[in-house]
Amino acid sequence: DTAGVLVFMKVDHSVNHFREKYSITGRQIDIILMVLSGMTNREITAKTGLAEKTVENHIFNIYNKLGIDNKMELYNLSRKYDLIPE
Repeated sequence: DTAGVLVFMKVDHSVNHFREKYSITGRQIDIILMVLSGMTNREITAKTGLAEKTVENHIFNIYNKLGIDNKMELYNLSRKYDLIPE
């Protein structure tokens, strides 16, 4: 199915553009996607094996890099880069 491949490539390009523009690391992208999926910090901790304080630090650093203050702003910005489906 060619359409599925084209959509995947478009999303991948947008993620790469997002990462480059905001200097987001691979780990930070993983955490962003987990936050956007509705996972709590404790759930992210369990999934990644990181300490809860480390997850909190990652989220703090992500917000600083993106110039945002909360999950709603993260959600809105992420939609612009196709990190989450419409």
